[in-house]
Amino acid sequence: MGDFNVDEMKATITKLFSGWKGSEAGSATASLSFDPPATKRVLLVNKDDAKETTLLIGGIGVSRNNPDYLSIEVINTFFGGRFTSWINDELRIKSGLTYGARSNFTTFKTSGVFLISTHTANETTEPTIDKTLETLNRLHDQPLDEQTLTSAKNYMIGLFPPRFQTTEQLARLLTNMFWYGYDESYINNFETNVNAVTMDKAKAVIEKYFSKDNLQFVLIGKASEIKKIADKYGPVTEVQIKDDIGKGFEHPRL
Repeated sequence: MGDFNVDEMKATITKLFSGWKGSEAGSATASLSFDPPATKRVLLVNKDDAKETTLLIGGIGVSRNNPDYLSIEVINTFFGGRFTSWINDELRIKSGLTYGARSNFTTFKTSGVFLISTHTANETTEPTIDKTLETLNRLHDQPLDEQTLTSAKNYMIGLFPPRFQTTEQLARLLTNMFWYGYDESYINNFETNVNAVTMDKAKAVIEKYFSKDNLQFVLIGKASEIKKIADKYGPVTEVQIKDDIGKGFEHPRL
């Protein structure tokens, strides 16, 4: 399935699309970048019938072509990117505050977002947020050990080959390589580059990219039960689940 003659397919595509007239490329993508937030802020989205609070906590991230991308992924793997991560261990395994928690870097062409996400019962909203922030601070304050770093690197290397087994996965890889401007060295040198993340590099990456200041909070839940909790973490903008979320709560400039 999916096998075809390359020359015949190229001829067919050329015939079908040769008449299309493109316009000059604009510069819209050049402005798609985020400014780091200047203050902490909380967006409280009220859902009157909510039995639990959905939490999103984060800040500025990185673009996909950031030279530290793989180093960031190594750190995020043990911090919040796998089931045995620090975040999931603290919030689910040790505390029983949630069924799951994770962190990730959502990357775009010129910028991105760092995000920690989880959910918890209304009555455990505050300890869940506090434990999340405590774990983020731990990432900055606790000396990193070689075993943790090596485990994260081995995890990434072990999961890498299965990501490109199917035609769909390979097509997505080629699309991303074209759009984000990286070449086949990402594949060929992946293991070498991951293993090259040293302790000193890891510490520098944590300090630079895993922001703990001026965090942005999104709380989706029953406002009458969690509004006072939300006030603890920064100036609150409250909207209804049916409202235009963007109204009155300006996102970072695009």
